[in-house]
Amino acid sequence: MAVGYRSSTTTKIANNNSISGNKPAGLAVGDLLIGHFSMRGSSTPSAPAGWTDIDERTHSTDVTSLVSYKIADASDVAASNFTFTSTDSRDLGLGLTAFTGVNITNPIGSDISGMNGANASSITIAGITPDNADSAIVMAVTTGSDSVGQYSSWAIAVSDPTWTEVYDYSVNPGSVDGQIGLAFGLRPEVSATGNATVSMNTTTVRTGHLFAINPRVATDGGNFIFNLL
Repeated sequence: MAVGYRSSTTTKIANNNSISGNKPAGLAVGDLLIGHFSMRGSSTPSAPAGWTDIDERTHSTDVTSLVSYKIADASDVAASNFTFTSTDSRDLGLGLTAFTGVNITNPIGSDISGMNGANASSITIAGITPDNADSAIVMAVTTGSDSVGQYSSWAIAVSDPTWTEVYDYSVNPGSVDGQIGLAFGLRPEVSATGNATVSMNTTTVRTGHLFAINPRVATDGGNFIFNLL
């Protein structure tokens, strides 16, 4: 079964140490939730209890980002929102995305990459090698300037799939700029991806994350039978 996109939400808040994002519409038990938490400045970010961190990046004292995941259970489906926290008050942004058709036992590929960098007009993240065929390759990025349609030309160097941009969202709730973006592509190949890149329409500080979502390997009309590790 192919990994699929369910829905996503985005939100922002000024000068606070917590942010609550609305549950993605249609969330179902067994969906994969991806949280993309960003802030201007350096502070320690934390996902809600029960979530697992994928990757955290900070550039100097300018920008920090954390991506985390959780397989949705009945309590998540019943919830209205999810709260991420920071050790210090900052301007915060949060994207929450739900994916379907994932391996619920082992949802995230073992090879994970990320970057942080000074002012530039593009982001380059070292490539990964997916664990499985038909994985969803995911890029999540954070930048220190906000502008309409900031991100474009999402790509990987080898066997580049068709990309779906989930959000390109200004997280400028107060006096400090910021932007978050997330995109994914379904890739049949299990070869190394080569570097991942995304272009920007401005020059600013950046962080980025690259990882793969493992597909569900056996289903019965939508019900789980087993997952091969």
